[in-house]
Amino acid sequence: MIPTPSQTAGPFFPASFIRAEDRDLTVGRRGEPIPGESMELEGRVFDALGDPVVNAILELWQADGAGRFPAAADPFRGWGRTWTDESGRYRFRTIKPGPYRVPGHDWTRPPHLSLMVLGSGLMRPLVTQLFFPDEPLNETDRQWQAVTDPAARRRLVLQPVGSGPVYRFDIRLRGEDETPFLVD
Repeated sequence: MIPTPSQTAGPFFPASFIRAEDRDLTVGRRGEPIPGESMELEGRVFDALGDPVVNAILELWQADGAGRFPAAADPFRGWGRTWTDESGRYRFRTIKPGPYRVPGHDWTRPPHLSLMVLGSGLMRPLVTQLFFPDEPLNETDRQWQAVTDPAARRRLVLQPVGSGPVYRFDIRLRGEDETPFLVD
């Protein structure tokens, strides 16, 4: 028997499904400001040909500024969601996460952001991790080390924009300079 092709990920929701406040992690569940170093994450999503990916859904999750993942009662949600516009652009407002010790292991993760991409034509969600430049813990991080190609590893580093707390991270779904994604 010949296997049938898989369905792409979906369904895909209209932009109105995602609230504007879903992309702002600096405001707590009850509207209170979240302590920590505020920052912005912006970028674009491109397909294999370098064309912008429109209406992709991006989910961001992270630890808080102290390196803790939130419990249900905590003000900090620890996740956000947005979509790409007609130019493939996205933007989040958040706080810089702190490092944390991996429970049950002798391993401290560096500050990093986890990002998931869903989109038309993708067979499954794509997940990657974004690392801050010049973090000493990057070099000893096991996820960082799992990306053995130095050029691919550099593509996981956030790029500072100007002098403010803004970082850029462009995502290439396939092709040359493809963003490294975690393997299931």
